[in-house]
Amino acid sequence: MLATRTAGLSKPLDRMLDLAAVSARFSDLTLIRLSNADSLLRSTAEAVVFGSGRPVVLYQGALRLTHAGDSKVGENLIRRCKQMEARVGQQ
Repeated sequence: MLATRTAGLSKPLDRMLDLAAVSARFSDLTLIRLSNADSLLRSTAEAVVFGSGRPVVLYQGALRLTHAGDSKVGENLIRRCKQMEARVGQQ
């Protein structure tokens, strides 16, 4: 288990944050949308940034990926980001 810097959080939440960091290790790039009002997203971002050892992009608001569409991988990335953005917008 990774050591998270999330003092005062419950053990199940610590485990979830550790799982997020471990999952990010298997990705070339992890995108995390931040919100000033959501401390859980901030804790997740902190766990992934410090625990994954992989590139992480933190962003606020809408993420527009327009230049990555030159390759099949870029097209898939854009499609997944749009799907994630739509799911977040529904919540």
